[in-house]
Amino acid sequence: MKSILCLIGFLLMISSNQDITAQQKIQKDEMTAMIFSAFTPGLGQVYTQRYWRGLGFFILEVAAFGTMSGITERTKKIRIYDTEGDEYKIIVQKNRWKNLKGGEKAAVITAGVAGAGIYIWQIFDARKCVKEHNRKQGYDVGLGLTPSGAPGLSIAYQF
Repeated sequence: MKSILCLIGFLLMISSNQDITAQQKIQKDEMTAMIFSAFTPGLGQVYTQRYWRGLGFFILEVAAFGTMSGITERTKKIRIYDTEGDEYKIIVQKNRWKNLKGGEKAAVITAGVAGAGIYIWQIFDARKCVKEHNRKQGYDVGLGLTPSGAPGLSIAYQF
């Protein structure tokens, strides 16, 4: 359910009728993009107006963790009859990790590792997208070393 709500919000954000030229002139914050991506995969890329890239990361995450849960969860229907002979069906989900074969366990582990790797990658990719966006807008902010060797903040703006 959470994934569906995130996707709806994502699609609403893409389809909003904002003035793109006004939005592009705003400097973006790296930490904000990383936090957005940590809460919803791909949202940091959407924050920097990389809509298709963000949607791609979101779909990859849903596919990876959907594969994991699809293999490990099993639905079982239980039929119950009342005294009048009416039939009721109860759906019970059971975790079947113990009953998985070797190949199924390998698929679940692979999907989990891939999903975790993509999740971490998309957070740092959101940071990279912010840097690219800010450079295109004429902002270049970063940490570096001063001539004396001490750490410092460098800010460059192009007119």
